[in-house]
Amino acid sequence: MVSRSRRANDLAWAIRSEPLVLSTPDGLWPDRDWFKQLPLPELDITDFDPFTRLGLWFEQVIREWANATPGTDIVANNLQIRDETRTLGEFDLLLNHQGHLEHWELAIKFYLATGDQLDAKNWYGPNPNDTLAHKLEHLKTHQMKLSEYREASRVLAENHWEIVQVRGFVKGRLFYPIEQFERGEFIHPPEIQPQHNKGWWMTENDFRQDKHFDKTVTFCLLEKALWLSPIKQAHGIESEDHATIQLKIEASSSRTHPVAIIDVDGNEVSRGFVISPQWLEEVNRSA
Repeated sequence: MVSRSRRANDLAWAIRSEPLVLSTPDGLWPDRDWFKQLPLPELDITDFDPFTRLGLWFEQVIREWANATPGTDIVANNLQIRDETRTLGEFDLLLNHQGHLEHWELAIKFYLATGDQLDAKNWYGPNPNDTLAHKLEHLKTHQMKLSEYREASRVLAENHWEIVQVRGFVKGRLFYPIEQFERGEFIHPPEIQPQHNKGWWMTENDFRQDKHFDKTVTFCLLEKALWLSPIKQAHGIESEDHATIQLKIEASSSRTHPVAIIDVDGNEVSRGFVISPQWLEEVNRSA
């Protein structure tokens, strides 16, 4: 069970955390200040739905925020656009924001660095079929261009909606090899906002050798429901020693995907993924 205070932290993090993508003058990718000036109203989060997919939880958080923010009204969400035979896409969020109708595309993403880190094709998600390059391309050329489709234009006209601003509301973290993370060496694609949220990754063998952490460090395995805001002592999430976490990693049922963990000293100190040989093999095949 995820605590009420934990969910409240997720709400604040989803709005105020660093954006993943570098801003553009046209507002298509909002800058850090745009996110930080968004208000944070008091929200009643006791009736939130149980966690399903992390992306759906992130979308729900933003919708709840919009519903509680004066001057911001949701016009439509998850509005599908179809032609005669198929779904062409959907508007994540259409909302009146500060007097204008805006289209927000919402995404929460996590990518691990491999190879040439300046190239977005070398950043892979926990699902190795997902890359940063593919996601940015899909956002820019399809999802954020949806209003330009003939079928979408017809739906907008029928409802007397005129979109004046499209925004990519994209949050997440990039994870660097543990040695780079320890050196503060954060090489990333030029599309990425330099102050983005950062973490580390290491192989199962590296974690087994336990050479990157002090012997007194304890850890938490992070289920996906805990992948947004930092963990705090008040959330009541218990940590375990290295040997116990090692056994849990080895027993993980999904060895293809990395295992998310944090090192803990009361509150979260840093966050990372322990990756399996299977994940590396999948990445190498994709590359």
